[in-house]
Formats: sequence, structure tokens, C-alpha cells
Amino acid sequence: MVDRSRRLDICPFAFFLCLKRTQLKEVSIMKNDYIVKDGKVIILMEYKDQLWLTEISEEHLEKAEECTGYWTLMKQKGKKIYVQGFVRGGDGKLKNVTLHRHIMDYPKGRVIDHQSGDTLDNTIDNLRTCTQGENVRNRSKSTSKTGILGVGFNRKTGKWCARITVDGKSIHLGLFTDIESAKQARIDAERKYWGEFAPSFRHNVS
Repeated sequence: MVDRSRRLDICPFAFFLCLKRTQLKEVSIMKNDYIVKDGKVIILMEYKDQLWLTEISEEHLEKAEECTGYWTLMKQKGKKIYVQGFVRGGDGKLKNVTLHRHIMDYPKGRVIDHQSGDTLDNTIDNLRTCTQGENVRNRSKSTSKTGILGVGFNRKTGKWCARITVDGKSIHLGLFTDIESAKQARIDAERKYWGEFAPSFRHNVS
């Protein structure tokens, strides 16, 4: 879920007045204003009359400055938000890119995952390369009434059932008399089979 505290429901002009002039950096290509603080760069973006912020690590500032124009927001289906902009490729043509993929140099055959699920946190500590499957695991959401993927009630047995899918195969984790035991079995299995990409790590579930 995107951290809504990154959206500032105030007049952008009023916000700029609160900043010291020495904090704002002039850039030659990227037109966004930004602030450098404690090894991080806060990039300011205006979207639908609201001011939004995205963070990157200072070491990636040079890559971010390759944007021709403004970094802005892109909303996907499911209300997923990413930062996008245009950069000029080696052939001289402009191409539309997302900020997190651009600063990580488009690893071939890999995708970039936001570990915390916050797509406006594009700092190096929150980005990691992974496979498409690992990326899907980290963002998995449950539509089950139990609130956790792979856990449901088995009416035939009158018990709670837990299962997990690994490499396309469904693994039965057992039947349980109480829902908490079923949830824990699922969490343990996620950590066993999915490692650091288990959603429970992101949500600090023990």
C-alpha cells in the first residue's frame, strides 16, 4: 500500500515558501525541484493540483537527472502508483520509463521489486532485483475472509485448511481446528519456500 503521507494536500507555492532557497537544487535537464538530505534525494512532483514526493538515494541522483522534463505519477489498475518520465536513449529517441527501473539500469530478464510495497520509496534499500514470480509473491493480496492468502474453511471436515503454491504446484499444508494455526502454517510455508519475498516479512508478521 502506498504511504499516503507522501501526498501533501497543500498549495505547492506555499510549500516552496517554507523551504530555504539553499535546499533547492537547480538541474540542467530534470525540471523537478528536489532536496538532498541525509544521503537521500526528495523529488517534488505536482499531480492533479497536489504535491507528491518520491525518494531516491543520493547515489542515483545523476541517473534521475537524465529525465527530459518532469518526473510525474502514473496510476495503474488497482490504484498502484509509480513515478514515470521520459529519457533519451542511446539512439537519441525519447522513451517512457519508470523511475525505479531507470535508476537500476533495467537488469535483463529481471524486474525491480519495492520491498516495503511503497512504490514512492525508490531508495536503494527498498529496491531489489528479482524474477517476475518473486515480485508477484511480495505483492500478493488475499481476497479471502480470513485475511491471508491460502487459508480457508473446509466445510466437509469442519476444519481450517492451509495451502501454498510453489512453482505452479499446490502444496497442502494441513487441516487445523482453529484459524490461527492455519494462518501460522501458511506463514511458515511462505518463509520456507519464498524466503525474503514472503509477504509476512513486509507486514512484520511473526
